[in-house]
Amino acid sequence: MAKKLQYGTWPQDALSLTVAAYMNGDHGINECARMYNVPKPTILRHAKNKNVVANGDVKSFGRTTVFLAEIENELENHILKFEEMMFGLTPTDVRKLAFDIGPTSEKWTDT
Repeated sequence: MAKKLQYGTWPQDALSLTVAAYMNGDHGINECARMYNVPKPTILRHAKNKNVVANGDVKSFGRTTVFLAEIENELENHILKFEEMMFGLTPTDVRKLAFDIGPTSEKWTDT
């Protein structure tokens, strides 16, 4: 049976120490990964500043969101209001609604 992966089990404060040790040339990538218990791909991503999801030394998991928090809350309230009026939306309806107000719609373009 395959080993179950545990994402994000490395300590948060160890990341900055690991990246600093690797960037200064004090230790190689393998040694840094062993010493600080941080995965090699994580060290390399932060060292090359290619970590799109998390800025700085902050852990961030999962997909990034498309909408701002207030837009998501507004969409949620809109869906719940429809539900209170006994006009429930299907998942397809919700996706269409989100697509209509999303960044590809005319509201988001500079024209």
